[in-house]
Amino acid sequence: MEKETEDSFSRLNVIVPARISSERTRELLGADAEAWLDECIAEKDDGSREFGTSLSLRVSDRVPRVRFDKAAIVELGNIKHRGDIYRVSISWRSSGLAPLFPVFAGTLTIDGQSLHLRGCYAPPGGSVGRLADRAILYLAAQKTAATLLEKLRDKS
Repeated sequence: MEKETEDSFSRLNVIVPARISSERTRELLGADAEAWLDECIAEKDDGSREFGTSLSLRVSDRVPRVRFDKAAIVELGNIKHRGDIYRVSISWRSSGLAPLFPVFAGTLTIDGQSLHLRGCYAPPGGSVGRLADRAILYLAAQKTAATLLEKLRDKS
């Protein structure tokens, strides 16, 4: 996982090991996306789909487990693949109180050995939010992205 910050956005790069067959990858990015993204709420003319889901931030896996969930809209684009490498554009935003939560846009790549999420997000709160992101909020972004990828992996 890496994090770089530029003026008004931060880069996110998260990799989770996952052995997923090409067939199951096509299903999870296509017809079976609801298995990990919950309810499809819109299908767009360009073929992309929006899902109403919950993004989770695990603070602790120890008992008592602490986790924060936020209702979100995740958009998946069309599947592109070359050989066993599959890519799809992915973005998310809060479904409520949007100015208080980051907006992410990037690419999800599945290569049979790992899930790789790479993109950018805009920390909320202007310059104060960017300072907070540099100090600690990027860790929350990384953990949230990793949790989403683990949810996908667990459905394979």
